[in-house]
Amino acid sequence: MSGRNILGSERAHDVLTCRLCSQYLREPRQLPCGHTFCLACLERYYAAECQRSADTAARRRSPSADRRPRHRGLLPCPAAPVCLHVAVVPDDGVAAFPVNRRVADMRDQVSQSINQREICRAPLYDTSRSANSSQW
Repeated sequence: MSGRNILGSERAHDVLTCRLCSQYLREPRQLPCGHTFCLACLERYYAAECQRSADTAARRRSPSADRRPRHRGLLPCPAAPVCLHVAVVPDDGVAAFPVNRRVADMRDQVSQSINQREICRAPLYDTSRSANSSQW
């Protein structure tokens, strides 16, 4: 990204929003394809994909087929159909995907900017006093 300030822009909102939960990214993890998702969202998505794969495999197997568990180390990118990449999940699970530091830092900047705006909107004096008060 360039040095331009995009904080508060629609582009920043798109970059900082998880495509799975539609919230600002929490513990952003980057897949090898470059897409970023919340860690908790990726964990839920991976568990659902594993279950879907197991269900599909169970339907395909005959009763006499081998009952050993299937390899579950593949994760289709949740941004499909835009992205058709399939990531190999690290041995330690989806938490081992790298933290997207650029997104995490941008999210922190946006949070600080929002907090600063709220501070700047604070009244400079106590508005609870009436205009006719003689305590000035």
